[in-house]
Amino acid sequence: MLLKNGHLIDPTTKTNEFMDIRIENGIITKIAKDLTSETGEEILDLSGLTIAPGLIDTHVHFRDPGLTYKEDIHTGAAAAAKGGFTTVVCMANTKPPVDNVETLRYVLEEGKKTGIHVLQAAAVTVGLAGKELTEEEAEGLMASLHRSGLKEKALSLLARKPQSRKELERKLSQWEATQEEAAAICERMAELGYLDDAAYAAQVVRYYSAKGYGERKLRDELYCRGVPRELWEDALDQAQDSSTAIDAFLTKKLGGRTPDRQELKKLSDALARRGYHWSEINEALGRCGAEVELD
Repeated sequence: MLLKNGHLIDPTTKTNEFMDIRIENGIITKIAKDLTSETGEEILDLSGLTIAPGLIDTHVHFRDPGLTYKEDIHTGAAAAAKGGFTTVVCMANTKPPVDNVETLRYVLEEGKKTGIHVLQAAAVTVGLAGKELTEEEAEGLMASLHRSGLKEKALSLLARKPQSRKELERKLSQWEATQEEAAAICERMAELGYLDDAAYAAQVVRYYSAKGYGERKLRDELYCRGVPRELWEDALDQAQDSSTAIDAFLTKKLGGRTPDRQELKKLSDALARRGYHWSEINEALGRCGAEVELD
């Protein structure tokens, strides 16, 4: 089928001009100006008519259930389709009102049998009375309050002390957040710029490196804090030069004197505990005029 001379309006593609449309097996296959008809192709002249995506009506009354002598889901959907509306949202003031899962399910299931998308607004209070929340709304409200409280706690924690995503997930778990809630909150914190594992990893490395710790200690800290391993190497590039840090440590401990063998062993063990490799330690001791045998 070929639709000719229609005024095409499509907000998605920002189209607002006269175009031809080819439809094959119910699917639009081409949109262009002045399309040539193919042999045996049905042609519809749409001069003076507008072509647009299906319209949406967010406030309809199909009177179903309870008042179907006026309208029902199927007749309402047919009327909507006739007017170019492919999605509608039904109001909840039916008899009974749509204030429970069973009635909501009925409307949605019947809507699936029509040729359009039938959505349903549900009542917040029982019987539309404005007094008692429905069970679903009450549960939803409590869940929303719980999530809001978790977000506030997460923000407060991150403002005081940066965290990795894994650390924040652990803390949220302690606050009784579900796995899904924790994941959603972490995503939101990342969007707001409060959660950045790469920046956090670099910060951890700079802090412990400045404190005089070596690569093994830095890797241990990144591991314990749950930083993804693929971020480690870039973060470790932020570390201070190990020789400078070791020399500063030895200068502070020795005060310019040459250590005896016993003190040499203590210094070597201390540097090893601080995360330095034995090769780094031995080179530094050599610069001090001493050497230690490597095991």
